Amino acid sequence: MGAIEWKNGHIRKRLITVSLLVYIGFQVSCTNNTQENTAYGIVENGQSYIKIKGKAALMAHDLSSINGKYIDSIMIPITSFDDRIIKGESIPVQKGNYKYTGTISIKQNRLNVNLFYDNTDFKRKDPLSWNGEYHFQR
Repeated sequence: MGAIEWKNGHIRKRLITVSLLVYIGFQVSCTNNTQENTAYGIVENGQSYIKIKGKAALMAHDLSSINGKYIDSIMIPITSFDDRIIKGESIPVQKGNYKYTGTISIKQNRLNVNLFYDNTDFKRKDPLSWNGEYHFQR
């Protein structure tokens, strides 16, 4: 009887539908990051930073948290808040982390982040999820 249902397509259609829904659910939960459209210039212990905050989705493998979000942020060390283009290679990173490539552009009250991780393990450039244009408050 199972072979008859398979040939008729009932089970196949259900399997495809369920697989598609699970796939879409994981894709939505993994890519549902939203940043504020404002970045902040802050100084801590004499070091200048660009701080960007946003909401990120919880891990997709935790089915109880598919729609859950948490506040995340990144602080990028820079030398000053002057209008200029900062090369990613000049941004310091902690030992063991990938170096940056790309640029950060500061012009008046606009900040454009276009940075990539220089992934030397796989020999590729991985874009930061924080890339984009922001209003910049110094």
